[in-house]
Amino acid sequence: MTVLDTKKVSKDLLERLHYTSVEDAGLSMLHLSCMAKISEYKSDDERYEKKYKSSFAEFSKKINQQMNEEDFEEEDDLLAWQYAHDARTYWENKLQELNTCC
Repeated sequence: MTVLDTKKVSKDLLERLHYTSVEDAGLSMLHLSCMAKISEYKSDDERYEKKYKSSFAEFSKKINQQMNEEDFEEEDDLLAWQYAHDARTYWENKLQELNTCC
């Protein structure tokens, strides 16, 4: 495909998808990607909340206060939950940045 054909296809697609520019389409894609990440990590958060019947903060405090007790499943879940919790917060902040800049 030549450069002229690419520009024509891009313009046609942008118009049909109701975007005003490539930048507009890119920002929309970034917004949707952030929302997908938030949804993914929110789902993980909710799964652990349901499994342990507590919030991340409560569960973390419980595990960190345990002395002379080891539950490898809970400790592994805490690490995975921490990752999901931090990742969700990260993507929520990025979405907020994206919303304020555009």
